[in-house]
Amino acid sequence: MLIGAELFFELLLTERVMLKDCYATLWNTKLGWIVTGAFDYAHRTTTLANVACIESSESNLDKMVQRFWDQEETANPANVNAEDQQCLDHFARTHRREEGRFVVRLPFRENLDQLGESRNMAEIRFYQLEKRLKANGNLKMQYSAFMNEYMRLGHCVKVEDFGSPGFYLPHHAILKPSSSTTKLRVVFDASSRSDTNVSLNDVLMKGPTIQDTLASIVLRARKYKFLFSADVIKMFRQIRVDDKDTCYLRVLYREDPQAKLDVFELKTVTYGTSCAPFCAMTILAKLFIQQLWSLELPWDEPLPTELEADWRRFKNQLKQINEIKIVRCVVAEDAETFEVHGFSDASKKAYGACVYLRSLRSDGTSVMHLISSKTRVSPLPTKPGSKKSRRPYTAPRAELCGALLLSRLVTNVLKAIDMKIDKVLLWCDSQIVLCWLKRTPDSLELFVGSRVREIHLLTNAYEWRYVNTNDNPADLASTPLELQYSHSSGTAQ
Repeated sequence: MLIGAELFFELLLTERVMLKDCYATLWNTKLGWIVTGAFDYAHRTTTLANVACIESSESNLDKMVQRFWDQEETANPANVNAEDQQCLDHFARTHRREEGRFVVRLPFRENLDQLGESRNMAEIRFYQLEKRLKANGNLKMQYSAFMNEYMRLGHCVKVEDFGSPGFYLPHHAILKPSSSTTKLRVVFDASSRSDTNVSLNDVLMKGPTIQDTLASIVLRARKYKFLFSADVIKMFRQIRVDDKDTCYLRVLYREDPQAKLDVFELKTVTYGTSCAPFCAMTILAKLFIQQLWSLELPWDEPLPTELEADWRRFKNQLKQINEIKIVRCVVAEDAETFEVHGFSDASKKAYGACVYLRSLRSDGTSVMHLISSKTRVSPLPTKPGSKKSRRPYTAPRAELCGALLLSRLVTNVLKAIDMKIDKVLLWCDSQIVLCWLKRTPDSLELFVGSRVREIHLLTNAYEWRYVNTNDNPADLASTPLELQYSHSSGTAQ
């Protein structure tokens, strides 16, 4: 980051540290500590530091910002690829249970032979860690306690015969003072590179994401009146690694700096390896960013008066978010049947979808709660600085994108809530889109046909119906209104 001289001195604070036997000074700033001072080139005997410069071109930044509204953003997650399937097959073939615990093999790729010598780097990193621990007695005490517990539980074992091929993992401390259980956690660095520039993570298959998304877990939780939260202590370390593979999980450690540096092998699944398991902005903010992008304003140029006023108004209204009230439990206690109703809507600037759960009682009354919603900003027809222009987003095309967004959203919602649903109804206020959905995809132009095909695939068991624009709740998701929230609980009869 480059900062103009007129701003530099405004960032400086008063705290400074003069380094002994050195021309450098540590100086605290509003952005953090910096190093400043002269360098004695005449007496230089070794290279003290390497400086890397990372260049971020405007074109890369341009592409990154454009992702906010790019059509591809709404694409479905990719299917399991060949390597992911290979990883799943490897697990199914090699895992077993011993003494009540799962035992797994590391899922190596075919390039395992590219892994080079790694002990030298692990030693350098450990000596650096030792200096840090020596300078901080409290940190050393916590680090020692963590490692001693690791050994006491049998999660790592000291080894003497370590001549076979393997890999040495550097390790360091991660501090989390806010944690109610573990204030310090030791992380093992499987991304550290060997002398062939290949790391352990480079030769391990990562595997697909098999756990539910956070959104799915929250949706499922909304079915129940009461919730209990629990944690699995040291979850990763409840799973053992086969003894054939622990040579690739070696670490160096000693508690006493005067003692010999010992070699340990980790015996359990290690956090930090790639094979271990892994919000959204409001529509107004997205539209604002899109406006800035279309104007091609330099990063340090003041906003036009109108845009600055819009931003200040948006910022002032953000406090109203605290007024939003959402019912967590969406299932009525005395309901006999359940329906899911989805709505989509669009404008030329944006499109959105929302999904409701309707609980029907035996006396004929019903209650309906919002389960989930999503919004997207429509792409601009012309990219700034580009001679190429894409076809403008007509209202029917935007409505079709809204219907596709709804199809994907309702599919994810139904999978997440995992309950018996008696009827699924999807509503759209565009007669053109409803006509498209009645036709075969091959009879439509490419843009329309490809989206109709996916909608058919996702919603062929559900019914699409027309809803009047004035009665469509998804209208709020597609129209850039000011932030105005109701104090109601979000229920409908």
